[in-house]
Amino acid sequence: MESKVQRARAAFRSGRSRPLQFRLQQLEALRRMVQERERDILAAISADLCKSEFNAYSQEVINILGEVDHALEKLPEWVTPKPVEKNLLTMLDEAYIHSEPLGVVLIIGAWNYPFVVNIQPLIGAIAAGNAVIIKPSEVSENTAKIMAKLLPQYLDQDLYVVINGGVKETTELLKQRFDHILYTGSAAVGKIVMEAAAKHLTPVTLELGGKSPCYVDKDCDLDIACRRITWGKYMNCGQTCIAPDYILCEPSLQNQIVQKIKETVKEFYGENVKESPDYERIINLRHFKRIKNLLEGQKIAYGGETDEATRYIAPTILTDVSPEAKVMQEEIFGPILPIVPVKDADEAIKFINDHEKPLAFYIFSYNNKLIKRMIDETSSGGVTGNDVIMHFTVNSLPFGGVGSSGIGAYHGKHSFDTFSHQRSCLLKSLKREVFNKLRYPPNSQSKVNWAKFFILKRFNKGKLGLLMLTLLGIIAAVLLKVSL
Repeated sequence: MESKVQRARAAFRSGRSRPLQFRLQQLEALRRMVQERERDILAAISADLCKSEFNAYSQEVINILGEVDHALEKLPEWVTPKPVEKNLLTMLDEAYIHSEPLGVVLIIGAWNYPFVVNIQPLIGAIAAGNAVIIKPSEVSENTAKIMAKLLPQYLDQDLYVVINGGVKETTELLKQRFDHILYTGSAAVGKIVMEAAAKHLTPVTLELGGKSPCYVDKDCDLDIACRRITWGKYMNCGQTCIAPDYILCEPSLQNQIVQKIKETVKEFYGENVKESPDYERIINLRHFKRIKNLLEGQKIAYGGETDEATRYIAPTILTDVSPEAKVMQEEIFGPILPIVPVKDADEAIKFINDHEKPLAFYIFSYNNKLIKRMIDETSSGGVTGNDVIMHFTVNSLPFGGVGSSGIGAYHGKHSFDTFSHQRSCLLKSLKREVFNKLRYPPNSQSKVNWAKFFILKRFNKGKLGLLMLTLLGIIAAVLLKVSL
């Protein structure tokens, strides 16, 4: 384990991951891998999650292709040093921010979307010029194996390394020193990752999930709202970190929501959901039993059927759910949708704020003022109004949590920034030393007054402002020469 990390570090220190052209070549090779080995990748995802190839492509592969294309287009702009505003003391100097790679980064992926949660951050890490160790989840073993097989065939084998294994291997990997760790998964393991990182003062990005609420206002199109909620909740059999975890609504809406979701499930998956090629299965028996246990003692308004042999749990809706119920104490991560009645939006806001900050928050209403108010008065990693999941697809938006739902963010330029150090650079001339006498001893009130003027004064960037700056510079130089 240590030797693989050290090999990656030696490759990084050689400097070959830094040039823009090398980064672009590696990203193009990654895109070629996805395109040329698409069938193998889709087959692996399908084997892990009983997912149709259409769903595997639309939910994972298409996101990767879009992210790579975006990085290839924008990377020359991202790596260009960014000039910054200067004060009078530095107006003739060069001041800019330079994005430099962090070094060797570790990406620990999750099993629910086993390809995208590993490869999407990898794109950002390559774009930023880093070496990368990738640790896929051992639960989605087929996808983990295909990544370990394919990546060395297309990418630099020293700089980008896949390490497979279980808890033992991950524990050993976390003992190594990294320059950044990105982890996707549960909060419990997130704490372990953060504790291990702290020993080396390694910064972390944690994507942890949580119970994402969905408020349905009485002033909305219930047909559309329930259609979109049904899609987001039961996609991937509910095993989506930003799926709507539960619904908050007025009591009078409960039965209508149940009926409309029931009709939509039939439309999406047919009369026999179990036979639908678009409905997945729970990843393993342990998670199947955990989710099934959440149904105990609950009022099942729809669904509830289970089959342990095939790890099938039907799309299920629970009504009149108590906030103290077991199903409300943890992220469900399965096809169970509790409805918690609330009196109004005020009570919904209070309910959300009384619990841990979620990864996502969804609001359905015709009232834009209410949507904006609920955004202002709550906190979550992201928000989508009048839809679910879709903010994830906008790579100009940072994807990440807040509080217990995560630390940091990525996607698009935000991935590049996550895996980069924003280095402050000021390049001065060895000339014009007279101005520097302001900061040299002995000090005086005159020097303090001039320093206040030069550092605190702001001018616009127009021609008049530049003329004033030049004039003031000449006057100050003369006065300083006389007074000093």
